[in-house]
Amino acid sequence: MKGKLFSKSTDEEAVVHQAENQFAQKAQTKANGFNGKSDSVADNGVASVEESGSTFDFGDLKGKFEVCDPERLMEHHIFVRGLNKEAKIAISAYKSLRTRVVLKMEEIKVNTVMVLGAAQNVGKTLTSINLAIALARQEEKRVILVDLDLRSPSLHHLFGFEPKGNILDVADGKKKLSDVLVDPGIPGLKILPGTVRHEDSAEALIRPNTVRLLNEMKQLNNTIIVYDTPPVLGCDDVALVAPHMDSSLFVVREGETSRKELRQSLAMLDSQIPVLGVAINRSSEGNFSSYYY
Repeated sequence: MKGKLFSKSTDEEAVVHQAENQFAQKAQTKANGFNGKSDSVADNGVASVEESGSTFDFGDLKGKFEVCDPERLMEHHIFVRGLNKEAKIAISAYKSLRTRVVLKMEEIKVNTVMVLGAAQNVGKTLTSINLAIALARQEEKRVILVDLDLRSPSLHHLFGFEPKGNILDVADGKKKLSDVLVDPGIPGLKILPGTVRHEDSAEALIRPNTVRLLNEMKQLNNTIIVYDTPPVLGCDDVALVAPHMDSSLFVVREGETSRKELRQSLAMLDSQIPVLGVAINRSSEGNFSSYYY
């Protein structure tokens, strides 16, 4: 499963495990009362926004139905049905990734995950999409896939629809969440797309309204939220928004992502968010994502 990138286990395991251990230590410090922040996981006794009301008007969360061309999705390596051998192999791989991610999320009691990549072209966005689709196959869960890459939003391009707004429109109170959500015709999955490039993306992500929206979305009942994000090393967006997220999944591309880039990415996050593991694209043991932790 580790492929060439992680051919030697000792150093590479230390990279990810050290980040997780440092986060655990910080979390314990908070639990002991040294930090006044309270946890916002679903199991902490706090009523969900659907029960207690929200600062934002979320609407019915059904989303606007958009017809997505199955052939277009296949061309972009978005796998909804096992129409051929390639699709069947890919769906199986992403189901395996889903199972491991869900087990880790349940272990630390969170329902949101940022999908991260050190640089561009590692397969981060496609991993976000196919992981979200695999998660949506669990009938008891609603999955919201959010385009948080305000610098280069791409989910609407890949699925082939025209977005009606983005997360900032909801945060600013211009639109309900349900007005912006898209139903791509995949049971259980909703998409909160991006729109146009936002020049001041970092500042927009840490505005009080945006942070409040991110926190309230965590409280949605029976909902898993997958965030597609910009490259960690390409800007400071991820480092700034990470403290308001619950968990992360790193995506690397075998033969291209270096250990140095992975270490630098984890250092930028400064153990602000637990790392569920690393998904390896183009692994020597398969054409699609393998999982390493």
